[in-house]
Amino acid sequence: MVTLKKRYELIKSDKVLFSIFFIYVLLAFFHFAYSFATSQDRTQSYLRCSFCLGIAVTTFFFLRRGFSVSILVYSIALLYFNTFYNYTSFLFVLLAIYCNQKIEKAAVLLYLLNVFVALAIKKCSILAFGIHILNCVFFYLAAKYLFAAITPETLLLTDEEKHVLEEIAKGKLQKEINKFSQNTITKLIKSAMSRNMCKSKAELMQKYLKEYPERIEIESQEICD
Repeated sequence: MVTLKKRYELIKSDKVLFSIFFIYVLLAFFHFAYSFATSQDRTQSYLRCSFCLGIAVTTFFFLRRGFSVSILVYSIALLYFNTFYNYTSFLFVLLAIYCNQKIEKAAVLLYLLNVFVALAIKKCSILAFGIHILNCVFFYLAAKYLFAAITPETLLLTDEEKHVLEEIAKGKLQKEINKFSQNTITKLIKSAMSRNMCKSKAELMQKYLKEYPERIEIESQEICD
């Protein structure tokens, strides 16, 4: 079981994800404080505060998967707060897709469905719908072009998972790792695969060695010695 301390260590190992978590904690605070500073309807401030706090909490506990799902929900909610020419909501969808590419088709379809519903509720014309969709297509294509140049993500691993992968990188079989039982090692590897969205142990090891190339050098040096 991953404790709160380990959760904190995991999210802190990814500086960008930790920054996102911290920013949304601050946003929740500022939206809540703003509700007392304004004389207007406070409902939206409370809702935005709740969403920001929800994003922070799910990001802390479920890392990239949590952020991708919560930011997608928030983007859809924004459709009902903002007018048709505000495209911030779709940028959040793109962030969700980049963090978890498995939800790409579902996220886009769900967003388009809610665009139609939101604009229908606001009684916007078909031209407004067309303008919004065309701009979303542009942002989608531009984002795919830009995201393609971004370096691979940082692996989120506990100290125990790092130890197991380091031993495997040295050429050891799972049964040759004495620190943990076989069941524990299997659970650690599966947990690391799930958290880092790897389909196989080989993919996880490939990412690990790419992020820690010095492990290959250590193994090669030991063989030469």
